[in-house]
Amino acid sequence: MTQSETWNAYDEAFDPTTLLVWVACKECGHLYIHPRFEGQGTGTILKHKRTHERDRERAAQINETTPDIRTMIQGGQPKARMTQDDYDVKCLNAMVACNWSFQQFSIGPFRELLDTGHGFEVPTPKIMKARLKKYTKLAQNEIKKRLGNNDSRISLALDCWSSSNRLEFMGI
Repeated sequence: MTQSETWNAYDEAFDPTTLLVWVACKECGHLYIHPRFEGQGTGTILKHKRTHERDRERAAQINETTPDIRTMIQGGQPKARMTQDDYDVKCLNAMVACNWSFQQFSIGPFRELLDTGHGFEVPTPKIMKARLKKYTKLAQNEIKKRLGNNDSRISLALDCWSSSNRLEFMGI
């Protein structure tokens, strides 16, 4: 289980009256003081999430609906066929997540790796740049729209720091 899977099971909240930061279980609503507020780890919320998983497993056993590999293979809706645009977006997401340069998409062995016989055209650096500009503009417009519809005041803070292994970070 990854850390992000654990955090996806909780909502984060701030109580302005007590100045405490909380996490609330999305499944049952149980509140815990935010682990990072106390400087503690995520062990408590991880254990709480696991209790819900065990409860679901027990309920499945009682109902005799235990997952079976045959039902997993037979059941389920088939995935929709991916389009060239979907493929380009997946490449763009990988490029951003892995911090690849645009020129990565002009390197022969890398292009061969991406061209695994799926029938899609491997995007060029020019296409990747155009996609990034397009989705950046869409994200900017969406953020402007959300901020424009907000009645409350918004304060942005910029924070720079270095990690113990001397990596530099900047956060908003």
